[in-house]
Amino acid sequence: MAKKEKKKHVYPDTFTGYFGYCGMTVMSVIASGLVGSYFAVYLTDYAGIDSSWATVVAGIVLLVGRIVDAIDDPIQGWFMESVKIGKGGKYKPFQILSIVMMGVALVGMYFMPDLIKHNFVAIIVWMLFFYLIYDFGYSFDAQAPIQQAMTLDTKVRGNQMFWGRIVAIVVGMSLSSFLKIYASFKAMTGSISKGFGLTTISYVAVGLVISLLAVSFVKEQNAVKEEKKEESEKVSFKEIISIFKNNEALRTFFMAQLFHGFIYVFMMAANTYYLKWTYFSVNGHVDDAALGNTTLIMSAGTFLVMFVSIALARPLMNKLGPVKMITLTTTCEAIVGLAMFVLHLLGIMQTSPYIFIGMFALMYFFQGFAFIPMSIFRTECIDYNAWKTGKEDGAIVVAGFKILDKGQNAIASTAALAVLTMFGYGVDEVTGDLLPSALQHFSSMQTGMMVVIALVPAICCFLAILMLRKYPIQGEVREKMYAELKARRGEAE
Repeated sequence: MAKKEKKKHVYPDTFTGYFGYCGMTVMSVIASGLVGSYFAVYLTDYAGIDSSWATVVAGIVLLVGRIVDAIDDPIQGWFMESVKIGKGGKYKPFQILSIVMMGVALVGMYFMPDLIKHNFVAIIVWMLFFYLIYDFGYSFDAQAPIQQAMTLDTKVRGNQMFWGRIVAIVVGMSLSSFLKIYASFKAMTGSISKGFGLTTISYVAVGLVISLLAVSFVKEQNAVKEEKKEESEKVSFKEIISIFKNNEALRTFFMAQLFHGFIYVFMMAANTYYLKWTYFSVNGHVDDAALGNTTLIMSAGTFLVMFVSIALARPLMNKLGPVKMITLTTTCEAIVGLAMFVLHLLGIMQTSPYIFIGMFALMYFFQGFAFIPMSIFRTECIDYNAWKTGKEDGAIVVAGFKILDKGQNAIASTAALAVLTMFGYGVDEVTGDLLPSALQHFSSMQTGMMVVIALVPAICCFLAILMLRKYPIQGEVREKMYAELKARRGEAE
């Protein structure tokens, strides 16, 4: 009896293909985690600067960053599309540049020199400089156009998203040790700011090594075919506007992502503050070791349930379709968020950190179902553009989402800071203890934090569901689009 021939896997459906695509994102995941979760917390609690300056500095940096984004992101997208393919590919060099810039920016932002800490203007200039480097680096991140250039195979793309999310979860779990490692460095140096800076450097070093190694395995094989077809065509600024005007899938998904993207960033914007001051402070003094241990437990738990949700997402998506699945799971997430808010108002949430951790993990569980389909929708918007116009313009399509992503992070951080400022939040720049002025309004401040963590995400869940119902790439339309795109690619070869 003849042996069954083993199926041969062709790049990118190989170990090197998946390692290249997924591994190159490690630095981006670290950067997003540290900026999204710790930017405001660092300035208010760990930078060692006057607490009355912290919220002003953060507000100025975030405001200027968003103004620059509105101008810069489309330009960077246009520039990336206008560059011809070189030996390293079309988008790969930008991915390398992105990795390095984000690493440098993190070290600069979170290792502020003592020399400038008592000069308000110098602090703003320093933080703004490195924040903009992070901003530009994040805009050069080319994950979606690289995926589009690697393959049109929806199964392979689904695998890339799945393993990419697994990598993100593993990296996220490593970030759960951040405050625990910080406590060790703080004890070693006797400084809250140096402890934070050294912890950041440790993560950045690992992220740079893995991401730069992985990106060396990336091959943009489809981009070469498209370049031959489009080499005489140039992208104009008029086209940038027309892409968003004429791409129905992009417009619809952009509105859905406008609200859906707020869910996660608001969940993360104030949870460290709530956990830290509600459960691990006595008269404003924090038990850093206990906080670090519990943060580790919380993060491990939330990422564990994320593993489960990702494992369930693909079969559920195949059964219901991506839009129906997101509708179901996002509705459940909204219900949990509302329940968290009610439990806080009743005073039950404050009785144990494990009630908070359990409810937060449940929101995280339902959030996990959305990652793969929402990521696929982004790439599909590029495919839809190629289907309708004959041009992919992937970097330009992604530029709109980059502006949105960074804007959402900034708004969530600003909202958390606004709540803290409203109730006189401040910590001692040497000890890190909560100031008496903040202790006077502690209960109201807690409620404000819970609005940010749970109530706002719940509202955004319902709004995202309404927007996503109109997404055009479903059923027969999706099948027709990919059949025609594959046929065009076959003719090009």
